[in-house]
Amino acid sequence: MKHKNIPGRFHTSAGDQFGYSLRYGSDNQIHWIISFEGLIDEKRMGRAVRLSMDAEPVLGCRFVMVKRPYYERRADLDRLELCTVLETDNTGGKIREVMDHPIIPREGPFVRAFIIRSSSDTLVVKTDHTVADAGGATEYMMLLSSIYRRLEDDPDYVPEPNIRGDRSLRQVLKQIGLIASLGSLSATVKRHRNRPDDWSFPWAKELSGKADAADRARSVRTLEPEQFEAVRSYGKSHSATINDVIVTAFFRAVAGLGGLKDDTPHDVHITLDLRRFLPGGRGGGVCNLTSFMTPALYPHADSTFEQSLAQVRDSINRIKDVNPGLGEWLFIDYVSIFGLRTYFSLAKKTLSRPLNSMRITPWVSNIGVLSRENLNFGDIGISDVDLSGPFMYPPGFMFVVGTFDGTMRLYINYCAATANRQVAEQFLDMLVKEIEEACPVTNGSPDNNLEFSS
Repeated sequence: MKHKNIPGRFHTSAGDQFGYSLRYGSDNQIHWIISFEGLIDEKRMGRAVRLSMDAEPVLGCRFVMVKRPYYERRADLDRLELCTVLETDNTGGKIREVMDHPIIPREGPFVRAFIIRSSSDTLVVKTDHTVADAGGATEYMMLLSSIYRRLEDDPDYVPEPNIRGDRSLRQVLKQIGLIASLGSLSATVKRHRNRPDDWSFPWAKELSGKADAADRARSVRTLEPEQFEAVRSYGKSHSATINDVIVTAFFRAVAGLGGLKDDTPHDVHITLDLRRFLPGGRGGGVCNLTSFMTPALYPHADSTFEQSLAQVRDSINRIKDVNPGLGEWLFIDYVSIFGLRTYFSLAKKTLSRPLNSMRITPWVSNIGVLSRENLNFGDIGISDVDLSGPFMYPPGFMFVVGTFDGTMRLYINYCAATANRQVAEQFLDMLVKEIEEACPVTNGSPDNNLEFSS
């Protein structure tokens, strides 16, 4: 099934090179996990996965590591098993097995699908941060589901390749303009100047080798719809966003673990999707467009949740005045001029110092609402949706929030789990308690102690 209009090579963007370098701090994998109410057509799904690599040709490539890296199209895509059916009576365990085997960018391709089959099906779609962030993975799932539906009506359907779609920062700069972009870069430089990584999440053990990297866990809590609405209402009454409330609870929970110095500024990286600047909120292709902002937050031992929220809200709002996240991405784009080795050098330098001192700024990522409308696989119903980010190597830490059908899932993916599970579970318990006490549910209290940890 070779499409005659697809080139054999593609340029890599700065986002691709940066995304590839992130493997120094994590396994770099992103997984969509979709639970269906019945069985899906495995042959049609397999063909949809294959066709998606023609629709977005970069996904059917391997990453070629040279000074100016590029993507090389694999010639054997039609001979690969791209969608595997795994029958089991232990769906959770089989999902974990799938997540434990990463995509290798230098081999490609960049998408693998697995149908975990028991009495119903669970679809796990795996990709690598080299080609896509969470927003890019979401756009891919929209593409995959649309091809799957189309094949039901037209089994001979072949999508048009997205060869000229812009996967770089240029698509954002065209919307923002040069003056505003330079202003954002200037503000970013001022914020980050002489700001060391002066604290870390208080893990019990840092990564010390391959055994720790393989010792992984995912700890999860959920906030039921009633609690989610209480969070939304509380934020609105305090002129704050849901994200402001979540970051406040995160900060107070870490402080409760003894991980912060009182009255001292502590940076927190909060992810931002630059697609918000684009028409329709979508990129020109599946790509990396996630950046971040870094507010400095001050823990005060005697402060109430409301006082902490005001401080978090005001700190974040000051950054929002200058297109947050754009300046950071402009710097990443600038570094790409010097080639892939420069990214590797920066990544090693950034991580080697924290690994020696157990200090690296934590991340908070709200991936937003996972919509049923964007995941339409036809007549078959969907019972649950989860988007799982990379497993971080301690001292690295990322706290992730996602919402589906009004239920908010809060989780941490981490390594060296045997030593670190207790502190991860304690942190999530404290965070949920902070939320429940600040944002009480008036018509009853939901059960928030769901755990999925292994």
